Amino acid sequence: ILQSVSKVQPSFKDLDSLEDDPVIVVDDSDENGEDVNTTTEDTSVLKSSSPRSSQIQELTIQRAVGKVLKNEFSNIQSAHDFSSSLPTELKDLPSKLNELTGKVKGLKKQVHELEIKLPGDLKEIPTKLDDFTKNVTSLTSQVAELKTLQWDLSTEFLSLPAQVASVQAKLKTLDALPSLLLNVTQALNKFSQVLDSASLKAGDQSVPSAGQADTMQEAKAEAARREEEMRKEELIDLLGPEVVNKYYNDKLHDLHLGEWRKVMKACSNKKGKGWMSIYKQIHERMDYLRTTEAEPGIDLDRPLSEQDPFDRLNNLANKKRKHADGIHDFFRANKRLKLSV
Repeated sequence: ILQSVSKVQPSFKDLDSLEDDPVIVVDDSDENGEDVNTTTEDTSVLKSSSPRSSQIQELTIQRAVGKVLKNEFSNIQSAHDFSSSLPTELKDLPSKLNELTGKVKGLKKQVHELEIKLPGDLKEIPTKLDDFTKNVTSLTSQVAELKTLQWDLSTEFLSLPAQVASVQAKLKTLDALPSLLLNVTQALNKFSQVLDSASLKAGDQSVPSAGQADTMQEAKAEAARREEEMRKEELIDLLGPEVVNKYYNDKLHDLHLGEWRKVMKACSNKKGKGWMSIYKQIHERMDYLRTTEAEPGIDLDRPLSEQDPFDRLNNLANKKRKHADGIHDFFRANKRLKLSV
């Protein structure tokens, strides 16, 4: 058996398999004749026995041969270096595995360092996101509260747009006031011109007779009425119907001194006692009319809300009416005095 195993070449041995190779039986009857005889004798004896014992004997021989082959294989493996027969790729495999393991460890270390060196802003993102969600929730609730409060506003706030519109309308009226005052000034200038012409006519006329007086009085009254109508139309063109109606309803037309004209015509060039004072008052009245344009005293450099030019005009009219009433009272007193005499 040992001789047969020693003749086995290494190429017939499978290094990868762990199972035993099959037993090769070599017939060496020519070399060892004596052993063959003894074997034949023994086998003959065994053959005479039962076939079961022959099978056990064969198994025992095979087991012994396997043990011998294992020992021989281990001796051959230890005596010979099979690494030379391996390819270079398989030889470099352990070193490459070690290198790869080192690189993997280095990568793990770098990843760990990157996780540690994250900026603080990225780490605070979850907390900031929570805060943002809370703020959005609170703002939503506040908007809902504002929508409910909108229905609870007082009537003063709801009426505020109408008040603003009325204030704007008043401002427009105040802006138009300077042009209105200009029209009033022009009308007053015309009044003064009419009074000047009336005073000149009254100074030239003499005292008529009793028969002519009635006819002249009627003609003069008709002329005065027509002149009054024409003057009213001129005022309507200048100031508008509303201002003219207010002018006549408040009896501001006394500024024309219609009664004074009658006095001037009936009592012209009188030099008796008291006539000097009467003429003086008439001239003062005419001077008032000439200065009417400046008497309202409108200051355009100040806000119009601090001034009331219409009130000043009314006060001026009242002042002039007092002068006219004083003259009437004077004439009535003189008339009563003459009647008593």
